Amino acid sequence: MMLDARRSDSAAATAMDAVESLRSLELAGRWRDPTRELHRQKHELRNRLRSIAHDAEFVGTIAATFSSLPLLPNLRAGSWYCRPELVCAELSDCYFKSADGHCGIWSFNLRRLSMPLAMLAARRGGALVADATRGGKRLPDALSKTLPMWCAVLNRAVARLRAAAGDDADAGDDADAADAADPPAAAAGGEGGAAGGAGEAGEAAAAAWDGALHCAPLISGSEASQISALLEGWVDELLGAGVGGSLRALERTLRKPLRCLWLTPDSVLLSRPERGERGGRAGRESAAEGAAEGRSWMGEDTLCDGVLRELPFTPVLCVSASSARMGAGGWARGDFSYVQVNNT
Repeated sequence: MMLDARRSDSAAATAMDAVESLRSLELAGRWRDPTRELHRQKHELRNRLRSIAHDAEFVGTIAATFSSLPLLPNLRAGSWYCRPELVCAELSDCYFKSADGHCGIWSFNLRRLSMPLAMLAARRGGALVADATRGGKRLPDALSKTLPMWCAVLNRAVARLRAAAGDDADAGDDADAADAADPPAAAAGGEGGAAGGAGEAGEAAAAAWDGALHCAPLISGSEASQISALLEGWVDELLGAGVGGSLRALERTLRKPLRCLWLTPDSVLLSRPERGERGGRAGRESAAEGAAEGRSWMGEDTLCDGVLRELPFTPVLCVSASSARMGAGGWARGDFSYVQVNNT
């Protein structure tokens, strides 16, 4: 027993000596933790720059596939992934903060209304907004929640302005009919019928106008419901913020409500519908129906430029450059190791 105890004490002492020796070598700079060294090498500048270039190629592919839509980087990370020659000349960038979409502290920032983006999307039939996120995520909160919140608030504000304009027009018609001097009964009935028809048409248009919140599919229904409960309050704040001129201009220009779709490196793209299995008009109709039903093209559906004209809304395509499917640890190619980079 005494011999076993001495051997155990000797082994423990040897181990402690080895640990102290390694510590002294590390302090002297002659030894490094292999795990730390691998992490350092993987995240060295060369790999980070090559990874950004790799993700920028994906954004360039999206811009070429949807060439009818203007491309804007979302500051600040998005600007790393958009080649200057591809960025919209009318509007160089936009700014939606992920912090405004963080769970439990959602907010609609009146200092970052991004009205130029809304007007551009209304004129061009949609827009592309590019961004990136940290390792392990597919979408930044700016794309998955902040932008959808912005779309819903603007859609509801436009609906309110149109409803108010319709009420004013109906009131004016009623006043004119009442002030008319001895109008024929038939004419009075006709005017009343026309006014009633206009009112019913306005109500039908308001009912068809989509003011709902459409977050990315990865957002839980509970969180989406909590955000939806805040929308009307944000609309009140927006209408009282003294930006009525910009909102009225948007109300006159926007033909279909704004709504986000999401594109990641996992998405299935079909740039030439006539060649795909789901190509041609049938493929476009199928994709358009999928959008109307709430599908989002995060790897589940085929999307092409021809679909956009048939959508029942003005699409804001949220492009996440991050290759999250590769995992937070990245992956290796022959000439570099991929790292998911977030440059905020």
